[in-house]
This record gives sequence, structure tokens and C-alpha cells, in this order.
Amino acid sequence: MKKCDKLRQRLAELRYINVPNINSAADCLFVKKLTNGLFLFLGVTFSRYVKESFTGSFYLSKITIFSAVWDDIPPSSYRRISTLLSEDERPLFLTEEYCNPGMVDGWWNLDDTASVANFRNTVDLTEPRFLNQDRLFESIDESIEIRKLDELSEKVVIKIVQDKGDVNKLLKVQKNKIGAEWVEIAEATLSAANENITDQLVKRLASDAWRKTLIRKTC
Repeated sequence: MKKCDKLRQRLAELRYINVPNINSAADCLFVKKLTNGLFLFLGVTFSRYVKESFTGSFYLSKITIFSAVWDDIPPSSYRRISTLLSEDERPLFLTEEYCNPGMVDGWWNLDDTASVANFRNTVDLTEPRFLNQDRLFESIDESIEIRKLDELSEKVVIKIVQDKGDVNKLLKVQKNKIGAEWVEIAEATLSAANENITDQLVKRLASDAWRKTLIRKTC
């Protein structure tokens, strides 16, 4: 997406790489792999109502299913970056309409160079605040749902490597879709685990395994 290109260089300054947003809730997806093996995502969402308006959210997990916070996945693992700004800081990074008392939301303008710079600086400022939330890492590690999804996607990755060998050619995206091999093995993995198979679950698992492999080869 060309819109993502406008953010790629500024976010690369903070060591985020842009990955395809296959089956993702984000319009643009940026990620960095932390030293403990977790994935820190920055998902960008474009407004459906205001042209070139966008916002961003952090997501931290062992899995790459951006914004997944169901079951026992901690809600604190997904946060809008603007909610991590203090009231005094908001006028430094946001336009006046987002600086009223009690306002926590915040949007930036993709066509405004200064606004894009402010977004980049907001990410830089709020990232450590997000990561330093109380018991964030412990809650992620304790999540039974994350552990299950992580183990399932790792089984898909292992099976792909066993069956296909060099996976580099299987990481290519065509018409915003991943290769059928990922979907087929994801469905077989879910069946072997006696999981209730749905199209959504198969696509989610296949995309997670594919994205993990891509990130590990890129980061």
C-alpha cells in the first residue's frame, strides 16, 4: 500500500520493519522482534471518514495476530499510542482537536510532513511506556490462549520446513494472499489437534505461521 510507504522510512529509524498485512486488522503493519523472542507490533489504521487521517496502536505477543485480546490474552498487550501521552504532552504531538481535557484518542495527517514526524516521535516516546506496563510480559507468558496459538503456529512452521525445505519461495505474496501450502498445513494441524475448524481460524493460523517465518528471516 502506497500509504504505508509514507511511514516506512520514519519508522525504520526506530527499527520497525514493514510486513504485509495479510489477514490483519491493521491497514499497515510494522514490527520489531525483541530480544526475548516476543514480537512488538505497531499497527496503523486509516480513517474511513477523514482523508489521510491515521492512528497507531502497539501490540505485544508471542503470536503475530495483531490486536488479538480474546480469552485470557491480556488487554494491556494492545494499546493506542495516544493513550500513553500525558495531558501536557498531547499539544506537542497532536492538533488542538485532540487536546481537550479528557481526550485520549489521537489521529495524525499522512499528507502533513510535520504530523508524520510527530507520529514517529510519539511512537518513540510511548514505546517504553507501553513495554513497562505492570506485569505485561508476565501476563503474556501466563496466557493459556497465547501458548496454544503459539504452539499451533510453530507446528505449522516445522511441518512447512519438513515438507518444503527452503521456505523462501513460500514467503512471496500474490494478490494479497499467502501460498496455499500454509493454509493446507494449518488446517491439517488444527485437525490433528482436534480443534473446531473454521475458515477464519485456518486463515489466522496460516497467516501467523507465515508471518513468524517472514519476520524471523527479516529481523
